[in-house]
Amino acid sequence: MSSDQPQVRECWSVLANQAQEKVTRIQSEINQIREHILSLEASHARVRDMVNDYLNPAKGQQVMMGMQEMHDARQFATQMTELMNRIQNDIVKSKQVLENTQARRIKADQERLKMEALMEQDRQSVAAYHRKKEQAILDATGLIQFNLGANA
Repeated sequence: MSSDQPQVRECWSVLANQAQEKVTRIQSEINQIREHILSLEASHARVRDMVNDYLNPAKGQQVMMGMQEMHDARQFATQMTELMNRIQNDIVKSKQVLENTQARRIKADQERLKMEALMEQDRQSVAAYHRKKEQAILDATGLIQFNLGANA
């Protein structure tokens, strides 16, 4: 094969592979964020259950509390409520990060598809060139054989 004939360019496959790696990397980030959200939600549920258990003790466990104990109980309930609010804020922020990361993944996937389409288009272009060249050789060979047959 001579160097003047077009060949499939390797740059498209390299770019498509890089785009696929980016999609994979972003998908991994998405999975980690989802795990983090699940962990935060579990923490929120545990704290909520602790507060409910503390504020609503089971029957027979209610004990008369003095002033200091009542103050401590209120302070504990307030701190736990603040903790639940912070965890809820973290959940909201993590979900926003998840949405942004999912949008990045969509863009990366579109870029990957574009690179794959360009790679396929280049492959088809080279194949069409070779088919045309082959057809031209066949046509020339047929014409030569026809002319030789007419002269004989």
